[in-house]
Amino acid sequence: MTTLIEILKNSFIVLKKEPKLFLPKIFLSLLWGTLLLYSVNLLVEIQKINSISSIEIQMNLLNELYSSILFLAVFSFVFFLLDTIINSAYPLMIQKYLKKESFSVFNSIKTVLQNFWKIILPVLIVFFVSLIVLIPFTVLLSFSFVQKDFILSGILALIVVVIVFAVTVLFYFIYPVAVIEKKGLISVINTIKKSKNNLKEASFGTFIALILSVFSAFLAAFSETPEVSIIALLIFFLLRIITAILATYSMVLNPLLYFKK
Repeated sequence: MTTLIEILKNSFIVLKKEPKLFLPKIFLSLLWGTLLLYSVNLLVEIQKINSISSIEIQMNLLNELYSSILFLAVFSFVFFLLDTIINSAYPLMIQKYLKKESFSVFNSIKTVLQNFWKIILPVLIVFFVSLIVLIPFTVLLSFSFVQKDFILSGILALIVVVIVFAVTVLFYFIYPVAVIEKKGLISVINTIKKSKNNLKEASFGTFIALILSVFSAFLAAFSETPEVSIIALLIFFLLRIITAILATYSMVLNPLLYFKK
């Protein structure tokens, strides 16, 4: 029986043999990067407006930014949907790899699109359920932090981490279950069953994914710069590519744990 450490190593082997697996996540990371730059620029503009003493002028300037804010909201949703579609292609590619069959990134994405509602709908439901569970605690955490109640903030932060871990474990196999089984909403229930029956694998995968996410968040924070220059942009997009590499590893590990024998 394949051990978890062996699967961890196998993920590197898969990526070494099939470097094209990096391309979708690099593409997504650069897309999100451009949107991030746009949102940072928009935030700077809003901060400038808030520094103006006249409320009337503030309102007029904010109204001028309305189309930009709407643009950000629409494209955030579009990119999120595209992200979900591309992520859903990974289990198909790994399944082909394990069967020692050639695979195409575009054909895998095409298969996902052909089964859009059976695959994407359960994934979106899991995302929104997770969001609903987390929102009350994150709001409380933000409120306590603003109030400078650092003891309560620390307790709430710990609770949020535990909830994130538990929810992620519960729905860890949503992508491979939704993609491989193609049973629509039933995939949500089957995902929970799969995670409960393979708790060690789901917990292990979640732990690795959270570590990679924390490291990626650190890179994102490090890449922020108040000045826009060629060097700063090069560093920013280099860090986005590193983030994509980490995300790719996580997306390869997930189906490998699902197919574990």
